[in-house]
Amino acid sequence: MSQSLFPDRLVEDVAEIVHRYGYAPVAAEVAMHAPPVPSAPARHTDPATSHAAGPRSVDVRRFSSRSRQAKLLNLFLGKSWTAQRCALAVVGINAPISALEGCRRRISDLVAAGYITDSGQREKNSGSNDESILWTITLAGMQAIKHLDRTGWSKP
Repeated sequence: MSQSLFPDRLVEDVAEIVHRYGYAPVAAEVAMHAPPVPSAPARHTDPATSHAAGPRSVDVRRFSSRSRQAKLLNLFLGKSWTAQRCALAVVGINAPISALEGCRRRISDLVAAGYITDSGQREKNSGSNDESILWTITLAGMQAIKHLDRTGWSKP
C-alpha cells in the first residue's frame, strides 16, 4: 500500500481546479508563485565595472509596468522576436551601444523568469549572417502581462 505525500482532499481539490480551468492556466498561475529567480551575477572574468554595476534583482520575475522588461515582454504578444530586434524596438536605432546591450540583457531575465522561450525558429539579424533565436511568449509571460495591466507589477 503506497502512501501519498498529499492528503486525498488536496489531490481532489487540485484535480477539480485543473478540470475547471484547464492544465495550462493552472500551471501558469502556480509558476507565478514559485520561489524567486535571482538575476545572474557578473562572471569572474567580467571587468570590475560589471561587478559594481546596478543592484541585482532579487527576483527577475517581478518588475514594474514602466520597466524595460515590461516593454520587451509586451512586444511578444502575437509575435516572435530576436533579442536584437526587441532591443532596437525598445531603445531605438540611434541609442548608444550600452543602452542596446543593456536592453538585450533583459531578454535573458525574461527567459530565466520563464516568460519567454525559444520558439525553435531562427532568423538572421540585419548586418549579420549568424542565426538568432526567435523568442516567443509563454503562458507564464501572458499571466505576467495580465498582472502588469491589473496591478502595475508582473508578479504579485
